[in-house]
Amino acid sequence: MTHEDILNLLAEHRLSEFTLDFLEQVKFKPYDIETLDKFALIAYVNNNPSLQKKICDSYYDVGFCSSFPLLYTRDPSPAFLSLDQLNKKRKSTRNFSEMPLSFQDISSFLQLFYTMTGCETVVFKETEITRYSRNIASGGGLYPTEIHLVNHRIEELPLGVYRYNVIDFKLELIQAFDTEEKKAAFYQSIMQSSTVSIDFDHTDAFLVFSSILNKHSFKYKDFGVVLSLIELGEFVHAAYLAGAALDIGCCAFGGFLSNQMQQLLELKNGLHQPFLCMAIGNKIGEEG
Repeated sequence: MTHEDILNLLAEHRLSEFTLDFLEQVKFKPYDIETLDKFALIAYVNNNPSLQKKICDSYYDVGFCSSFPLLYTRDPSPAFLSLDQLNKKRKSTRNFSEMPLSFQDISSFLQLFYTMTGCETVVFKETEITRYSRNIASGGGLYPTEIHLVNHRIEELPLGVYRYNVIDFKLELIQAFDTEEKKAAFYQSIMQSSTVSIDFDHTDAFLVFSSILNKHSFKYKDFGVVLSLIELGEFVHAAYLAGAALDIGCCAFGGFLSNQMQQLLELKNGLHQPFLCMAIGNKIGEEG
């Protein structure tokens, strides 16, 4: 296989039309705001006490079978206790303080959330390869997930859209919010309104979780999308744990206009798709 063949292989997505259609269907579009079909169902479920009770009471049951109660740890290590405490502190925070996070706060959050944990050089079939290890696993070591940060209120950092460069640990400015029109375009993409349950006004920064889907699918075909979505879940959980460790409020949400967000982040690849956002800010009070 020639070098050109290899480059072409990496660029291919190898996704079926069915999977491409699924990826298109899960996007929120301006049409959904006009018709309210998707949002009407979500609002109905959220505001129906009978459904909420059934959701809280429901669990998977295998029926009659032998069961074996597990043993609680008798002499937990400090690392065990630390993770146990973080798990108990992990919550979604929807209301934020008027006092914004500092640049040091968001730097510490990013360092704990997604970071390099090592680097090694290996020789594979007479080819020298530099391999970086990270705190989050990825199927095939392909890492299709990209993290962007939208600075909304952090004073020491220009307002705008940044890509988080995890390898060099820095933020790369993609687009500065130097006009009201650019800010308005972002607010439109996250569908900001008075009915949103998250306090967007006092959100200090937004994380946008996106995935370059052909990074997994060129190798794993349609199953690559499954791996990419699993990885996104890992990233979101890591962000929540980082927030719990630093006592920073976080709340993930998926209600945004996908194509508008893609333009805002200046994503050139059609299969580089934003899937989830997270509001981040200083906590106020206690909430579930």
